[in-house]
Parts: sequence; structure tokens; C-alpha cells
Amino acid sequence: MSAKFERKAYVVSPHHDDAVLSIGMILREYGRVDIANLFTLSDSHILPNVDMSKEAVSLMRHEEDKSVGDAYGFNFHDAGLPDSEIRGVAWDDYWAEIDGDLVDASEQFIRNVVTDNEADLYIPSAFGLHPDHLIAHIAGIRALGSLGI
Repeated sequence: MSAKFERKAYVVSPHHDDAVLSIGMILREYGRVDIANLFTLSDSHILPNVDMSKEAVSLMRHEEDKSVGDAYGFNFHDAGLPDSEIRGVAWDDYWAEIDGDLVDASEQFIRNVVTDNEADLYIPSAFGLHPDHLIAHIAGIRALGSLGI
């Protein structure tokens, strides 16, 4: 078994599906994967005839993660923070003010999930300037320093 298979991976994921959709194939090569989903309180989806309440959508996303976790052995940890649309910020509103309290809460959550500073840590690059991705990026960078990574 290669060293890569023996290593752990921690992923900071702004939303339920971001980690798996962006680097899922890479994550499959790790012996253990923990994903810190930050903005998991959502009422956004594109499915027809599906309840758009926060409770229903958040549960649906949680169940999607559970099925991926069951299939690939990934461990998902949900922070329960409200996503940008619930906060009244459009998904592409890069002019939106960055909420310092959400950065702090995200950093603390990441620090609680990441328990091994020898593991590989993936954080979003936030190239698209999505407000939640920017917060996840800032919180991830801050967590790196506080965790000594």
C-alpha cells in the first residue's frame, strides 16, 4: 500500500456537495477522509416538486452525503451554518460583505474537525468569489495557522 493510501485527508467544504464534486476522485485514494461541511442549512435546489423548506432541503443534502459516505467511507461533519441565499446574499455576489462572525464560527468548526496536523488538508481556493467559498477559504487559512499546519 502506498503512503498516500495510509494518509488522512481533511476537507473544508463550503456546501454539502462541493468536496465530492470537486475532488472526489482524489479523496477516494485516502485511507480516511473527513469533510467539514460549513454552510449546510439550505433551501436551494433545482428539483421539481420537492419541498424547498430549509429542513427538507438540508435533510436531502445530508442524505446525499450519507449515501456517498456509505459508498466510499467518507466522514461528513456538518456545521449547520446558513448558506448565502438564506442570509440574503446571492450566490455570485462577490461584493457582499464577508461576515466576520461566520468566519470565526467556520474556523472554530474546522479546528474541531481537524484532529491530526499530519494529515493533508484541502481548502477551497474561492476563485469564483462565492461568499460562502470566500468565508471557507479565509477560515481554512486561519485554521491552518492555529493548528500548526
